[in-house]
Amino acid sequence: MLKNMRIHRKLLFNNYVRRFLYIVIAIILSFSCLASTLNTYASDEVGDENFMRIFHLDNGRKFFSVDEIKGLIDEISKDNYTHMELAIGNNGMRFLLNDMTVISGNKTYSSEEVKDAIHKGNLEYDRWYNYSPSTDELTEAEMNSIIAYAESKGIEIIPLINSPGHMNAILHMIDSLGIENAAFKSGDKVSSSTIDITNTEATSFMQDFLRKYINYFSSKGCKYFNMGGDEYALDIQTSFTGLIQKGIYYKFIDYINVIASLIKDGGMRPIAFNDGIYHNNRKPEGHVIDTDILIAYWHNGWGGEASYNCRNAQDLINDGFTLINTNNDWYHVPTLFNKEVVAINGVKNIAYNEVNTRGMPAQKRDVSGCMLCLWSDNPAYDYSEWEDHLKGWISLFSENNPEVFGLLTTPEGRSLVYNGYNQDGIEPKDYFIIEGNKSKNVGSYEAVITPAPGFAWKDNDRSKEPRKVKYTIEKATLTAAYIGETIVWNGTPSYGVKISGFKGTDNASNASGYVAPVVKKISVSPNKSYRLTPVGGAADNYNFKYVSGTLKVAAKPIIVAQGIASGKNAATISWNKVSGADRYIIYFTKCNTRFKQVKILNGKTFKWKATKLSKNTAYKFYVVAQKKNGRSYKTLASSKDGHFFTGNVRGKYTNPKNLILNKYSITLKKGKTQTIKATVSKVKKNKRLATNHTKNLRFISNNPSVAVVNASGKITAKSKGSCIIYVQAINGIWKTCKVTVK
Repeated sequence: MLKNMRIHRKLLFNNYVRRFLYIVIAIILSFSCLASTLNTYASDEVGDENFMRIFHLDNGRKFFSVDEIKGLIDEISKDNYTHMELAIGNNGMRFLLNDMTVISGNKTYSSEEVKDAIHKGNLEYDRWYNYSPSTDELTEAEMNSIIAYAESKGIEIIPLINSPGHMNAILHMIDSLGIENAAFKSGDKVSSSTIDITNTEATSFMQDFLRKYINYFSSKGCKYFNMGGDEYALDIQTSFTGLIQKGIYYKFIDYINVIASLIKDGGMRPIAFNDGIYHNNRKPEGHVIDTDILIAYWHNGWGGEASYNCRNAQDLINDGFTLINTNNDWYHVPTLFNKEVVAINGVKNIAYNEVNTRGMPAQKRDVSGCMLCLWSDNPAYDYSEWEDHLKGWISLFSENNPEVFGLLTTPEGRSLVYNGYNQDGIEPKDYFIIEGNKSKNVGSYEAVITPAPGFAWKDNDRSKEPRKVKYTIEKATLTAAYIGETIVWNGTPSYGVKISGFKGTDNASNASGYVAPVVKKISVSPNKSYRLTPVGGAADNYNFKYVSGTLKVAAKPIIVAQGIASGKNAATISWNKVSGADRYIIYFTKCNTRFKQVKILNGKTFKWKATKLSKNTAYKFYVVAQKKNGRSYKTLASSKDGHFFTGNVRGKYTNPKNLILNKYSITLKKGKTQTIKATVSKVKKNKRLATNHTKNLRFISNNPSVAVVNASGKITAKSKGSCIIYVQAINGIWKTCKVTVK
């Protein structure tokens, strides 16, 4: 239809009525174009058909060969992009038509002089960057080949010729053709890239120049044309702020509206970058920017001394514009600063619909397309050294935005750890249909993944066939810890094991295949410590981690008891406190008779008085300390037997009155010996002790592992530590000596 329109235009050009009819038809077509959605090519119904996925190639600053361009077309077609924006006019001007004749005003500029002037402009720009390509411009035949090749790959070409800025080579051409004062000036600064929009002769020429390219690309079926419109006179640090200060910002609005009208007259939709669109939120009265212009939104501007304040994305949407997200943080500029890292991180972390917001986190906006841009600010770089890297960056952007590109890479199965509940073996996504994705118990599993409608696998010719992906659930860890305990010297350990780490609703009674770990029983000795670790145990969904604990066996307690006669027929039996004892049992009787249990006292009582004893009689006794053990009692310690006579003893025997040691504290080295000497004083000095009942002196060590003592009081040091040596007389009275072994 557009082709027919151009035929009518040529045939009826000079007829006013038909020319008017043509204008009416063009307007209708334009409205029809604007009312339509942004339909794009989608191979095999994969990807969002109404979403533009554009790759921008800066073929203005740097010349790319036909083969290099076709290689990039192959890449973006594989990654399911819909368009290549080819910046043929961006600082440099890299595409010449066969006929470059320009008729502007009342002057005709020949094809050869226009071509020559553009070529010289390119050379001048190239020299500035020490860049010397073997070829500077694509021919019409080459462009025909590029467009046809792109079409065969399902890619549409969007041409970009930037104005009124970024037009170094074109501006050089305009000057060379004799149009004076074409460059924008600010004070004594003259821009080398930007046309003076107040110079009607220069702007009219530019419009006629652009019309040739608009007609060409329209004839090739292109639906969009990017006119740039960004960074006005930024080379002399003036930009749109300078226009605002001069009071002529409205001239910029008028300029881009005219270019937009030319593009629409050619049956294409205009595109412009966002920074000039109501820059600094300025809306001059009576000057409204055509909302048919698609806005390539790349940046919200920057602050500082050279501030550059752009209208934000949401305000532009509210103004009625449609946005293509061209996020600056995706930009790749080979060899410039740190742009390589920024570009890779950008496509990894910023989604297709997250727009730049000047130093703030990217914000999602309603956009109709996204555009990944390769710029060539340093045109001298060797493309062959960057080609694979750049293609990887292009592919990564597609892979990270399957919602609109529709191409999926096979996801990796997760390596999960049992948690007691069903888990997803593959991260669920709206663009996957997954079967067999939920499992609970430990094991290896296989899920079947099918792309959802509108999606396909990126490799294997965009297959939509199901794929199997394995995932695993590993065992969780239970901690089995021996709780540790302290027992009396002859006690029985509980060997208790505490289990922690059960997942979900699991416990020892319901965990699948659970067998509890245990601590193996051992033989124990008094006053020893044992480091014990649980062993064994099993569970279908758990491994075991074992934590040791300490079993402490208390030293064999010592109970010493003494009997002191009082009066003619009484005596008091007393003893030391035994730790842990719940009761004490007193055994008491006359000598030469069998011991009898005579009294049980609680664990807080440490003496008992015997009355109504026979006078002048020998008695014997001992005391037992016990600890409650369930319904019974366990004996902790028994004292040695003691012997005494009741008062007014007649005959040859008496009772010990006091006990004196030669040392009450001894320090020994391991293996050394020393003897304790003790003297017993008597109640009746002239009478003897009844040594026929028991020994005159008895010695007891409360910790034989540190030091032992024999019947003669000889101490032998065994190991480092300290202990107490008890020395007892016949009736049980005692004194202690502390022994320290170093």
